[in-house]
Amino acid sequence: MSLKHILVHVDGSDACERRLGSAIGLAARFGALLTGFFAENDPRVMTVALMDAEDALAPRVAGAEALFRAHAEAAGLEHEWLAATTVSDAALIRQAVYAVQGCDLAVFGQPDPARTDIRAPADLAEQVVLHAGRPLLIVPHAGQFRNVGRRVMVAWNSGREATRALNDALPLLRAAEHVTVVAINVEERGKPQPGLPFTHILRHLQAHGVRAETDRMLVEDIGAMDMLLGRLTDDAIDLLVMGAHGHYGFPFMHRGGSTRHILRQMTVPVLMSH
Repeated sequence: MSLKHILVHVDGSDACERRLGSAIGLAARFGALLTGFFAENDPRVMTVALMDAEDALAPRVAGAEALFRAHAEAAGLEHEWLAATTVSDAALIRQAVYAVQGCDLAVFGQPDPARTDIRAPADLAEQVVLHAGRPLLIVPHAGQFRNVGRRVMVAWNSGREATRALNDALPLLRAAEHVTVVAINVEERGKPQPGLPFTHILRHLQAHGVRAETDRMLVEDIGAMDMLLGRLTDDAIDLLVMGAHGHYGFPFMHRGGSTRHILRQMTVPVLMSH
């Protein structure tokens, strides 16, 4: 298993070049094909351009493509270009899902709540990770993260989503200098289990050449996410790996809430799978 095809979301935001830096760093490390994917809307043209979105968005597509190709060529990467030319949020998300289904890893950005001029849907990354069936690396809107994945923390809760995320992250885990697996709420009925609650996962990682340190947390709901975020700084972590949860309705609404909490508060890149 390796990363042979990486897709990066390209738009006109200030954070785009930082996101490109992370994607280019990964593509260079793994010798991967890099696809630039333009996905952006302009609500000011919706009423007049519904029948001709391609022409309405053409100048912004051209600028984004020039930026992407300049960075990819400077890094000597094999690359290609795709663009979602629609002014509907729903259609844009659908096209993003289709594009991401054809790659090994997609790099998207954290929404910036302080910016009112961002032209991509605020929930774009969340919707794509929940529906594309592929892992997303979500990069914070502030900071530089060129060398992602040197020190990695895996959030483990024995769930399906966490299992997907851990296995999707294996290429990065194998290349990491330090890996910590943190078991969250894995005790039964609040009683500690004998031995490690995730011994089988450690054996699986060792079979892939990954030696990981371990820890455990017993907390409730969003408190787990805040504790994880605090640990990232304390342990100098530069990548968090975790499962992404959707909103399944009462009484499971807190599951999707934890995903959104991380997306709002994250300070390092997060690899999510659903």
